[in-house]
Amino acid sequence: LNALASQLIGFNTSRMIGSILAGTVISVFGIEFSYLLVMLSSWIGAVLFLFMGGNYESIVKSDSFWKSLREGIKYSWNDKSILLLLFIILSIMGQYILCWTMIHVDKQNQFVHQILEWSTKLSDDLDLMNYLVLETVDISTKTTPFNEDKYAKLWLKEMSTGMDMPWESIAIELLPGESFFVPNIRVSLGGIRKSIQDARAYGFASGKDNLSPNILLRVLILFSRKKKIKFFGMDEEKNKIDTQVKQLAKHLELLFGKRDDPPILFNEEAQEWKTVVNIVDRSNTDRNNIKQSLDIFIKIMNSYTGNNRLI
Repeated sequence: LNALASQLIGFNTSRMIGSILAGTVISVFGIEFSYLLVMLSSWIGAVLFLFMGGNYESIVKSDSFWKSLREGIKYSWNDKSILLLLFIILSIMGQYILCWTMIHVDKQNQFVHQILEWSTKLSDDLDLMNYLVLETVDISTKTTPFNEDKYAKLWLKEMSTGMDMPWESIAIELLPGESFFVPNIRVSLGGIRKSIQDARAYGFASGKDNLSPNILLRVLILFSRKKKIKFFGMDEEKNKIDTQVKQLAKHLELLFGKRDDPPILFNEEAQEWKTVVNIVDRSNTDRNNIKQSLDIFIKIMNSYTGNNRLI
């Protein structure tokens, strides 16, 4: 009892003296010196322990660990207050386990996002491959004169209804044709699909027996890959591309009539061309099947991660 009382007296005395001493040090020297004082007092206490003597052997016999564990579990199970305390401790530990799990789930999401980036790059590579395959063909920069008389019959039969439609209501579909490099074309006006024609009928190919793509088809396919084409390069290259794009825009106006705005716009600030006409390439079913599979894969990844990622 005397030892317990002495311990309480020493503890409370040290709290009073320590508070006074710490306040004095902070007001005179600054707060950083108070931490230095705490360190010195800890070292002094450790040194004083070295001078303590006596026999401190334990007089209590220790049991085995497993026996003590069984007895502790049995005692705790019969005491509701201890069970409640254990439940609180386990709840706190459960919060740490939950945080640890969330961190690892976040790492898993990062891995899924990496797969999404890979799939996007693969999709872009497929688009580039489609364009480069056409680039390997000998395409003349000069287009064959467009047979306007032949197209006039097609225009009177199917295209005349599109004169008053905005460019957004016109869609051009590139479909598989007899030649790998020259697709067939189907035009939709206001959602109404017209008959399928070869590319020559719309002036996108030249030749009689062996059709070959011209520069207009090349640019048309390029806009089917990307609705917006951003330019990076020298002014000379920009002028060359701009000339080809203007040829395509002029040809589209010849096919469907002029509007107040051209079918292909150039944004000076963003340095990019944007097509207003909807151009869709379905000319190669194998590569498009791969592209559709990638789209489905990305939707699955989006549903898993809760994000909205688009190619």
